[in-house]
This record gives sequence, C-alpha cells and structure tokens, in this order.
Amino acid sequence: MLPLYPSFIHVLKRFLPTSLFGRALLIFVVPILLVQAVAIYVFYERHWESVTRNMSASLAGEVALLVYQMHGPDEKKRAQWSARAKQMLGIEVSFSPYPVSAPTRPDPRFDALYADLQKRVGIPAEIEQLPRNGDVRIRLALPDATMELLVSKKRLVSTTTLIFMLWMVGSALALSAIAILFLRGQIRPIGRLARAAEGFGMGIEDPTFRPHGSREVRQAARAFLTMKGRISRQIATRTAMLSGISHDLRTPLTRMKLQLAMLPDSEEVRAMGRDIREMEQMISEYLAFARGEDGEATQPVPLGAFLREIVGPHQAVGEPVTLAILGDGTLPLRRRQMKRALDNLIVNAVRYGASAAVTLEATPRQVFIVVEDNGPGIPESEHDTVFQPFRRLESSRNAATGGVGLGLTIAREAVQAHGGEIELRNRVVEGAITGLRVTVRLPVPVAGS
Repeated sequence: MLPLYPSFIHVLKRFLPTSLFGRALLIFVVPILLVQAVAIYVFYERHWESVTRNMSASLAGEVALLVYQMHGPDEKKRAQWSARAKQMLGIEVSFSPYPVSAPTRPDPRFDALYADLQKRVGIPAEIEQLPRNGDVRIRLALPDATMELLVSKKRLVSTTTLIFMLWMVGSALALSAIAILFLRGQIRPIGRLARAAEGFGMGIEDPTFRPHGSREVRQAARAFLTMKGRISRQIATRTAMLSGISHDLRTPLTRMKLQLAMLPDSEEVRAMGRDIREMEQMISEYLAFARGEDGEATQPVPLGAFLREIVGPHQAVGEPVTLAILGDGTLPLRRRQMKRALDNLIVNAVRYGASAAVTLEATPRQVFIVVEDNGPGIPESEHDTVFQPFRRLESSRNAATGGVGLGLTIAREAVQAHGGEIELRNRVVEGAITGLRVTVRLPVPVAGS
C-alpha cells in the first residue's frame, strides 16, 4: 500500500485547482459537503425510516379497526363508520363490487404499510398513489365487496423531509456564497502583489500599488516595495558609475590620439593607434551597456512593425537577413533597449553565421523571437558563460573581426529587464552543427496587471 500512496497523491494533484482562491474554497467547501452528506445519511437511515415506519403502523392500525367494524353486510353500520372515519381520521371509505387484483407495490415508500396491513388484516390489498393530488388509495378484498380507503399522502410521507433538504441545501449555498465573498476580498491583494511583481520584472511600473489586505499580505507587499527600491537604486548606481567611467576615459583617449597624430609614422605608432581604437570601441560598448539601464519608459510596441524597423537597415545594405512573422501582437517594451538587444543578435548572426533568419511567433501567454544563423555554433558547455561580460570564444567567434564580448550580455540584460528569457541552442543535422538558434521569450502581461 505504501508505494501506491505517492502515486495516488500525484494523480489527485492533477485534479485539484491551481489557484489560491480555488484551493481555499475547496478547503472550506469539502468539510461542508462531508457534514451535509453524513447528516443526510443519518437522517434517512435513522430518523426518516423510523418516522415512516411509525406512520405506516399507525395507519395500518386504523385501517384494521375500520375493517373490523365494517365487516359484514350491515349497510347502515358501514355508513355510520364511514362518516366517523372521514370526520375523525380523515379517511374516506367506500365499497365497490370490483375485486382486488394481485397485490402490487409500485412505490417503495409503501412497503412498510403493505407489510403492516398483511400482518394486521391478512387479506389481499392494493396500494397506489393517485397522480392527481398524490393521495394514497388502499383496496382491501372483503368477502362480500371491495373496501376502498382514500388517505391523504401526509399520513404516509413526512413533510419534514423536504424542509430538511431545503434547509441543508440552502444553508450550504448561503455559507458558500459568504465564503466566496470573503475569500475574494482576502485573495485580491495577493493577486495585485503578484501582478505588481510581474510588472516590475517586465519594466512596468504600477504607481497605484499600495500594501493592503491582511497583516501577512501587507508585510509581503512592504517587503516587495523595499526590495524594489533597493534594486532600482542599485541599478541606477551601477548605470551612473559605468556611464561616468566611460565618459571620463574618453578625455585621455582623445589626448592620446592627438599626441599620436603629431608623431612621425612608424609601426609602433600604428600599433598604439590600433590599441586606442580598440579602447574606444570598448568604451562605446560600455556606454551602450549603461544606456540599456537608463530608466527608459515602457510603451506599447507593435512587434511586427518593430522587427521590420530593425531588419530593414540590414536588408538595405544587402545583408542576408530575412524576417518571417508567424503571429503578431503588441507588447509593452523599452523600445531603444530592446532594439539594441535584437540588433546585437542579428549582427552576431550575420558576422559569425553568414546570414540571419528572424522569426516572430506570438501566443496568448508568450512571444517568441528567434534568430538563426548558419555558423559554427557555440559549444553547449559555453552556452551560459558567453553571456558574461567580455566573454569571447576564440574557436567560434573571432575577436579580430570586432566586438569586445558585451553583445550577448546587453541582449540578456534587456530581455531579463522585460521579464523574459534568452536561450541558445545549436542546430544539428545528422550529427553535425549547422548553425545557432537564439530564442527570446517575452511574457505577455495579464490583463489588468
């Protein structure tokens, strides 16, 4: 039995609600349903059965008394007892010459009455419920006639059953409605906190967000706001530092270029010029990296037109860059930051893979931007390290052709700033690497976030 327990729990979890509201409601509703089921079972098995049996026994005793008193051909006596039965017992008695057929019990509710009649009277009987008003008609085969008794259904069916069922169902519905209202009020602040955290990861600010709700939720919201402030200050400090250092380095480099220009031409001067140009390129990429975190505001961007704007300049100069739009959409983006990131991916693909194929796919929850090339790819062991600043792979990315190792770093920073992910994967055909596939996944904000 023990090995089956984890698998049973695993299967059960597949059918449980995934939202906090659904699980909290389940925790509340399941005990109510269990209590209701137990109460109904006890009621039907004990109380209702006992009441029905006692009512049937009482009616059977009255019928037996009437049969005893009306037995015989005395019409006057029968008429007197018929009047008394209707007045005192609420039973209408009549006689007819039609014989009683084989005993039938179409309704299980009359089993107890039929058994009591057989035990007390001991003559053939028919019991049926009239469709018009639900009253019960009993036919007894006397020696000289058929005795018919019309009894109200209230004598055999307890009205408390319906009242009990209505009370149980009504109370359950009322409690569930109250629980739903209170649970929604308690869970709404958690949803707002989750949307604010998701929006912050995607670069979307929510100025209206304030801690509210229960004590624990307010505590979590205040912790989130504190963390958000610290992250924003840290990013601003790092950005300012990088920007300041890069700008400060341009001044001595400019002086060095002027001094080299006044020196006579020689191999040493040309080598120093190449070093200065490489340093300028590094500083330019430093500034590009810093500008990626300059607090640019997000704005709705149509993705199809956005990618055409990025791919167009490359195609205009004859570069082998293609664009396929399989699904379009609009996302809130930091336009300059994301443009710089995607342009870096396309430049890398053209530079090291000879061509770039850009594909846009959109789903209700995610957007995929794929950039593929036909180059040598990147070893899988280096798929994570290539995102580190100044990381260059000599075997597959020739540093002499340009770049200082910040292109993928800038791209990942931009994608992660929008709450997305970037993934590298080699394209393999028949065991040989035929190119690199770079996939950018960006989440689609939930409505109302």
